[in-house]
Amino acid sequence: MKHLLAAMFFVLLVAAAKADAPDSLMIHVRMEAVLLSDDDGSNPKGVLSVAQLEQWIDNANESLRVSHANIVIDFDSKKDLARVRNSTIAKEASPSKMSPGSKRLVTRR
Repeated sequence: MKHLLAAMFFVLLVAAAKADAPDSLMIHVRMEAVLLSDDDGSNPKGVLSVAQLEQWIDNANESLRVSHANIVIDFDSKKDLARVRNSTIAKEASPSKMSPGSKRLVTRR
């Protein structure tokens, strides 16, 4: 009887540990983004659109889901997106100032 109680306690302990295991948690990461444009509102070549940004976030979330990372990127373009009109900053962030690898990522459509 003593061994049976010990075995039952062990089974309950293992079940409780699995329920609290970190891999059972889902981590939500809120992402904020800034879309840059020139002073007049025009975008320099290669700047993301909202649709492209949302597609990249969806792709990232799918990769995270498939890899069982238990991480979700939360993004709401109505709340988490700022638009900055500043030609100087936009040109500094343009593909012509980026490394070749970064330039390929940004200009891919």
